[in-house]
Amino acid sequence: FQNTFANINDTYYIEIEKNNLDLKTNFYTDKNFSNLKESMSVKMCSNPENLQFIRISNEDGKSSGNGGKLIGYIDDIEISYTLNEMTSSIFSTSFDECLDLSCNEQWKFRNTDKIFIDTKNDVLSFSSQVLGTNDYGHLKLDDELPDSWKMSFKFHINELEEHPRGKGI
Repeated sequence: FQNTFANINDTYYIEIEKNNLDLKTNFYTDKNFSNLKESMSVKMCSNPENLQFIRISNEDGKSSGNGGKLIGYIDDIEISYTLNEMTSSIFSTSFDECLDLSCNEQWKFRNTDKIFIDTKNDVLSFSSQVLGTNDYGHLKLDDELPDSWKMSFKFHINELEEHPRGKGI
């Protein structure tokens, strides 16, 4: 994204839409998904099959760097699809029903020191640093996703330390 720069206390409302080979991501600045900040579209060369996981990675797994950190949270994840002009929900969570760091073992995390369910604030919290560890969390959906779907979520930045060369953020 060329026009979206991360700042402390920024909140973005992100929408990812897949329609067969077309993949579009929109960054909005309001919870109604009406004030579009930036959009990017790509046409995939092949259609992925058997998509059944939500995966959140909080860094790229590259070698340790000398700086760069992003701390924040994700909330209000929703996945839906539209068929014959009727929208149906596939998955939805605001993390309010979660009682522990893994949301009753629904989410699997590689390192709960860096990415976990924050039960005090009812969000999925992350602390992303270039450490070379590729920490992540994933959730298996009940069913595979159809060829066309839409995912939306809230993305908030609590702390930001830019890397001198932009690596890792």
